[in-house]
Amino acid sequence: MIDSDIIARIEYTVTPGVVIYTTRKGGNYMMKGWGTRRDECALIYTIPNNKEPSEPYEKGITVSEWRQACAQLVSARVFTRR
Repeated sequence: MIDSDIIARIEYTVTPGVVIYTTRKGGNYMMKGWGTRRDECALIYTIPNNKEPSEPYEKGITVSEWRQACAQLVSARVFTRR
C-alpha cells in the first residue's frame, strides 16, 4: 500500500544536506534530517534567514502530514494549498 510505503521512500530518497532549489530570491532550502515537531517524527529542513544569514530558520513536515498529503494525491489526484 502506498500510504505505509511513503515514509520509507522519503527516508531512502532524502538525505541530510540535500538542497531543495527554489525560484524565490531568498535562497534555497536544505534538508537537515529527521527530528521532532509537535511531539511527532518529522523531516526537518532549513530556510534562509534574511536578517541573520548565519542562523537559518528550521521547519519540519511531520509523518502524519506526509501521509495526509499522500492520501490526498492518491484519492483526488490533485494537491491544492488548502
